Amino acid sequence: MACGLPSVCSRVSVIPSLIENKCGIILKNTKPKTIANAIKTITSNQIKLKKMGCKARQISQRYSLEVWRDKIGKRLEKKWGRLITH
Repeated sequence: MACGLPSVCSRVSVIPSLIENKCGIILKNTKPKTIANAIKTITSNQIKLKKMGCKARQISQRYSLEVWRDKIGKRLEKKWGRLITH
């Protein structure tokens, strides 16, 4: 997703909520034929591939290490005050 490519994924943890059916395909099962068909579906339509890739990049940017650092930092500052650095 961070590379601007759609994903093919299974229903594990929070992954389906990240995909949101806008930037990839969520598999019904993980059989090789199912995976191959999902890849064929994505790659057979270049316009859809590009749109899904752009959406994947946008979604992934919400979950970068920098975003998490800043969110966690703000929560810590709110709770404990500004950090002192030397």
